[in-house]
Amino acid sequence: LGTSGALGEAGSLVFITVAIALASSFGMSLPISTPPNAIAIATGLVTTPQMAKVGVVMAIAGFLLAVGAALLLWPLLPL
Repeated sequence: LGTSGALGEAGSLVFITVAIALASSFGMSLPISTPPNAIAIATGLVTTPQMAKVGVVMAIAGFLLAVGAALLLWPLLPL
């Protein structure tokens, strides 16, 4: 509701919703972010620094992929 009020007639709530969904899906750099991460850390085979390194790389790759997809697909959407 707050974003739709702030946008008014200038923007679409769909774009903000997609951006929030993509941003929230990159929470993989900490062991407490998802249950599978907690299980992996509980085995003792993976350390928190190892998980953080991979998580940061995945977050950067995901961000670049999301930006690339947005630049490619947003011009195709009717506004």
